[in-house]
Amino acid sequence: MFEIFGSWDGHTFDDPGEAVDQMASEFQHHADELPDLMKRELKLYLSGVAERLAVRHGVPWPGGTTATTLSRRSGALVDSILGSVKVDGDLGDIIGHIGGIYYAKTHETGAVLTSRHGGYLCIPLPAALNADGTPKMLRPRDWGNTYKMKSKAGNLIIFKRTARKGAGIPLYVLKKSVTIPARLGMGIELEGGITEFSNSMLAAVRSEFGI
Repeated sequence: MFEIFGSWDGHTFDDPGEAVDQMASEFQHHADELPDLMKRELKLYLSGVAERLAVRHGVPWPGGTTATTLSRRSGALVDSILGSVKVDGDLGDIIGHIGGIYYAKTHETGAVLTSRHGGYLCIPLPAALNADGTPKMLRPRDWGNTYKMKSKAGNLIIFKRTARKGAGIPLYVLKKSVTIPARLGMGIELEGGITEFSNSMLAAVRSEFGI
């Protein structure tokens, strides 16, 4: 607070609270206009966060997948983040929102996924994916004419039968659990820009109202 409000209107205050009081008295003259300005600045900030996340996680699959980034497949995650930005409320109760599709939280915090029924998770292999990394079929059963077999490494694999005897196309590997790393970084992006946002808000107030 002191870094933002330590000085006001050319005056320096030893007590940051005095600077806040001085600024608040100036704001009283613009109480009706201030909420719209604050909502506008907050929306600009959140939109900037969303756009930076869209760029970071916008490299096509599989090249965009790293320890801290996700590949763009269907684009649903990025599009949901860009479309989630909203700001509501009045002075003293302005709320900004940024989020995403239901699985965004999994990529934000990381998670260990298991089957709801205690069975296996079906992890698609390259042959079961389109060029953009999205699944060719909604479920393994949609393929038809498949069989299961253990690989030399001991993994259980679902294969698609082919015309060649003894040959098959590996479609899915079956796992009891899968660990999803925290890669989205929305919280880090939000926290990292707080000081810049505060200064930008203050600059906008001064510019708008000549304070």
